[in-house]
Amino acid sequence: MDLIIGGAYQGKCTFAAEKYRLTAADICDLATDAPAPARCYVHLEALTRRGEAAEALPLLLAAAAGGAGRSCIPDILRTDGGIEMKLTLLRHGETDGSRRDLYYGAADIPALPESLAALHENAAAYPRARRYYTSGLLRTEQTLEAIYGPVAHQQLPGLREMNFGDFEMKSYQELKDTAAYQAWIADVEHNVCPNGEGAPQVLERNRAAMAQVLASEEDAVCVVHGGVTAGLMMTWFGGGRYDYSVKPGTGFTVTFRDGKPVSYERVPE
Repeated sequence: MDLIIGGAYQGKCTFAAEKYRLTAADICDLATDAPAPARCYVHLEALTRRGEAAEALPLLLAAAAGGAGRSCIPDILRTDGGIEMKLTLLRHGETDGSRRDLYYGAADIPALPESLAALHENAAAYPRARRYYTSGLLRTEQTLEAIYGPVAHQQLPGLREMNFGDFEMKSYQELKDTAAYQAWIADVEHNVCPNGEGAPQVLERNRAAMAQVLASEEDAVCVVHGGVTAGLMMTWFGGGRYDYSVKPGTGFTVTFRDGKPVSYERVPE
């Protein structure tokens, strides 16, 4: 059970609604309503004022412990129901590299100003969170600020895109007839780019960095890269890389319960 405390009119209910994705129907206001099954209870002090604490509070505590009255405790707060976490993976805004269909990963190129302006204009469509992360590359930093403003965040270099080595900032048309490119593209999920990385190496460091994010068990937004997003989604939900293709400025919100991915949806809607 999570108990949120603070002074009067300090935004506790708003915080709970945002963190746990609550609607008005999920909230039981004990100041005006009798105790009833709900996902969230506010104004617990009202039970004392009405002289009902002796009867109602033991039921709530028993529910948290898994005993009688369990249905009165929201699933997300139950000790037996697991901890739910929302993780949003967002691809950075459009770059000159994506516009020109170049291979770029390690190259620290910026997002295009017009893309950042559009993301800022549509900022309300993106999920909020308790924690924010970027890969540390300029385009992810710019995208985070365009959508969320100058929020405190952590840079996780392990979430950077693949280093394409000799293929960096080059197009398919430039590379298609070279032996090195033909050798790599024959099995991009296992082969290594010359003087760069292979998909297994990238996924290994991506998963190690993501373990830090998931360990917090708090809702998080990670502004990262298309390849990073696809690789992680394949690991969690199966399928192929192109099943999880994302355009610049879009991504997925993944629901985790007890650290395990259970569902996802595309964002923004």
